[in-house]
Amino acid sequence: TTPTTPTCFVSSTPLDFGSSALTSNNLNGLGPRTGEEAMRFAGISTSEGALVDLLITASSSYEAKEIQETRLVGNLVQINMQGYREESASANFNFSLVASGTNDPVQLPLFVITFFDVDQQRNNGKHRETIEASGFERYIVRQGHQLNITERGDVTSFSASEKEPSGECDNPSDPNNLTVVTCNNRTTDQSRRAFTLVYSDTQSFSVRFTLGFGRGGRNFMFSGLSSLVPTCAETTSSGPGPITAPTTSTTPTIPTTPTTPTTPTCFVSSTPLDFGSSALTSNNLNGLGPRTGEEAMRFAGISTSEGALVDLLITASSSYEAKEIQETRLVGNLVQINMQGYREESASANFNFSLVASGTNDPVQLPLFVITFFDVDQQRNNGKHRETIEASGFERYIVRQGHQLNITERGDVTSFSASEKEPSGECDNPSDPNNLTVVTCNNRTTDQSRRAFTLVYSDTQSFSVRFTLGFGRGGRNFMFSGLSSLVPTCAETTSSGPGPITAPTTSTTPTIPTTPTTPTT
Repeated sequence: TTPTTPTCFVSSTPLDFGSSALTSNNLNGLGPRTGEEAMRFAGISTSEGALVDLLITASSSYEAKEIQETRLVGNLVQINMQGYREESASANFNFSLVASGTNDPVQLPLFVITFFDVDQQRNNGKHRETIEASGFERYIVRQGHQLNITERGDVTSFSASEKEPSGECDNPSDPNNLTVVTCNNRTTDQSRRAFTLVYSDTQSFSVRFTLGFGRGGRNFMFSGLSSLVPTCAETTSSGPGPITAPTTSTTPTIPTTPTTPTTPTCFVSSTPLDFGSSALTSNNLNGLGPRTGEEAMRFAGISTSEGALVDLLITASSSYEAKEIQETRLVGNLVQINMQGYREESASANFNFSLVASGTNDPVQLPLFVITFFDVDQQRNNGKHRETIEASGFERYIVRQGHQLNITERGDVTSFSASEKEPSGECDNPSDPNNLTVVTCNNRTTDQSRRAFTLVYSDTQSFSVRFTLGFGRGGRNFMFSGLSSLVPTCAETTSSGPGPITAPTTSTTPTIPTTPTTPTT
């Protein structure tokens, strides 16, 4: 069966810099134009049928080396900053959404900002760029990114980690076409130096740019959506053409009726892994049970490919032991894998996740899907039963601001482990991936979304995950599913076809439909 709720990462109110008009460009009164001391991107979005502007103002001292470089180039914004020989330079900027032509605040339900080319000029840290932000819900980076990411309170800092020097020749020119560029005898993957911030129900936010020591200037670059986040396009058949950015300092003509952005975009999972609509037809990892037969967990009909059903097959590729094997199971749309802990040493197990044609082991590649892991925590504040999940092969990961995870990279492997020192138990575990909430139990309060992360895979047939359980007797469940409330979603409905596959309540084999359901939209 095709899952009944294919989902997408919606930006129903995207910030479309390419279709906006830069009607003011005079940050801190420095120019290059006169008038309003701001950058105003007119008609960058809409709200309830009315045009919305983005107003950027400097909320601290700000100096530019070449103010004419503070500008809109296509759909990329540049803000130029002055560097100093022996000390860093910083400036704070407010980004405010306002009714077009006014300063009246407007709140948008969901949008993103992507920052690009976070690098440095030399390998000694000269002109190292750092961007600090707060108020966002989550950030998105790709695996193998070249960023140092740190959190201090509610502020997250993104700075250049790549030691190779960088110059203008490898700068992106199109946010929707981040590529691998070779110039000046070095090769740069533009997507590894970019990150996306996701905001919801937001009217304004602040960003701080810091430029490391060194004479000269540097451009900080940003836009809205980009190829860092896979998108789908919806087209509009009516409405006026896009607002045209002026090529001179004269005031452009702004239409009095709103332009609907011609490419509203969404983060598509056209082939979601729907655990809730799948059937757990095999459950016998490493031959430990609780059923017999195929030594795997098989989630039958978890997705479709070209009209045919797809299964997810999970196998243990190393030794694996469980404390309570009956806890390795599917509960609603959450998967649990139980692991045995040891008194004085950690325990690890490797698992292969393979997408296969239903009822077979024949590989199937899906174009785009996600896996979300939940409840990454520990039992006591001394590190007992600390959970660690290592993964590779994904394109990017998604976490929320203020997450309670230690995230490290070693080569092509990214590790996510519990950072919160407060002990945790079963009472605060999530029961529904699509309703991650704040739970109070046993005299402690837990935000379930802060202990979760999402991995995004594209054009993938199989991937591996390693679970590690810190020292301590007893057992622990590792939990995962597909999409969740960590990633905002939209729902498409289906009006026909058989009902979802029902997971069996006993070890008998359920009936799997032989023809897939095609959803209508």
